[in-house]
Amino acid sequence: LRMLRLVAALALIISLAAGAAGSEKWVWPVPLDPAVSSNFCEYRDGRFHAGIDVRTFGQEGIPCVAVADGFIARMRAASRGYGKALYLTLDDSTQVVYGHLSEFSPLLEDTLLAAQLRDTTYTVDIWMPRGRFRVEAGDTIAWSGSTGAVAPHLHLEVRDTRERPINPFGTDLALPDSVRPQVSRVVF
Repeated sequence: LRMLRLVAALALIISLAAGAAGSEKWVWPVPLDPAVSSNFCEYRDGRFHAGIDVRTFGQEGIPCVAVADGFIARMRAASRGYGKALYLTLDDSTQVVYGHLSEFSPLLEDTLLAAQLRDTTYTVDIWMPRGRFRVEAGDTIAWSGSTGAVAPHLHLEVRDTRERPINPFGTDLALPDSVRPQVSRVVF
């Protein structure tokens, strides 16, 4: 009986360790102190905000990195909406959209330019074959900007496998918070 309990305890420890190893947090999408200027599901102009706006503190050209391993599935360029945008499909099929970018990584930028020249238009929507542009967590995939927006920031949107927007903070995206809350008043 003692040996059976020991084996059961070891099995539990091993399964917990395996579960913890599979739940790695995503990389923050910009190499700046984590800050958000707009939250998921904020109501604006008759619609709900489908992602979060990651602050770049008024700067363009901040590197934007892959939050986890996956591949670039789509890229778009338009004068409105998300402006220049990348669609990263993660290994678990979750999709992460990066919007309002100023520039893509060089190989992606070359692919975009070729499509724009071929179609003789700025506005393009390119779907990539699975795995053509493979990326790992932390790889620079673009630079922040203000295309399709008023002020520089990174629009980050997470979509499930059916392309429905989900709260990025309900995923493995961590927003470290070391500031203790302070109660300024209590109202009954």
